[in-house]
Amino acid sequence: MPTLTEKEMISAIKYQADQFIPVPIDKVTISLEMLEENKKAKITKTLIVAAPNSHIHRITQLCEELALYPLNMENEVSAYFRILRHLKNTGLSPQIPSEGHLLVANIGSEATSLYVYDVVTMTPVMVHTFSIGTSLWVKDLMTNLQLDEQKAAQLLATSGLLATGADKKTTVMGPVLAEYLGEIKRYLLSLRQRTDTTIAPAKCLVLGSGAQVPGVEQALSQSTNLPVEMLSYEPWLTQNEVSQYFAKELYAFVPCVGASLVE
Repeated sequence: MPTLTEKEMISAIKYQADQFIPVPIDKVTISLEMLEENKKAKITKTLIVAAPNSHIHRITQLCEELALYPLNMENEVSAYFRILRHLKNTGLSPQIPSEGHLLVANIGSEATSLYVYDVVTMTPVMVHTFSIGTSLWVKDLMTNLQLDEQKAAQLLATSGLLATGADKKTTVMGPVLAEYLGEIKRYLLSLRQRTDTTIAPAKCLVLGSGAQVPGVEQALSQSTNLPVEMLSYEPWLTQNEVSQYFAKELYAFVPCVGASLVE
């Protein structure tokens, strides 16, 4: 965007709301964060976040019921961006490459979000979300193997994407997995075909509850032809009773840790 003040940016966005925000402008709260400024070209790269007022009200109400008073709210994209930037700038993680682009796959229960970061400037470049997550994988196992939800979830946690049928050879999740990986491959292809700039991530980090599913790293690596790792930040946390208690679920707290790194 051309270099503008925050007030001017919000005003400009309101006139082009349908291009940026898929819900009525009067039902969201808009926040802006300047990521990069080119003073010579008078261009600013800005992250625009629009949160539904209903979500903000629900979260605020929950916090107040718990006698907590939130100072700010942050979306996952910028929260992940903060923790990745912190790990890179402090030299705490060898998982962050020194140049090029980094693909982050945040595999949640209901959806998967793909974030592309420029690791030189440590700014988010592209975001893509599609509605396939671990809950669909569980439902697929329930249908194909006639299992209840609890047993299907246990099978996903133990056998993961490699779960087989009665013949012990056929991968039960073949079709749904092909659809999932196909969506990611199409997204990466679209990045390489951009006319303004070529984006070709050199590595993929996996986050979210789906990162714990056996076979995820292997499937993503074979599909994307990228080295794939699950983000590990546990070694840099203070070791105490709390961190030890949640040791197996720390992946769920990555956005919280990132949001706490507000500069």
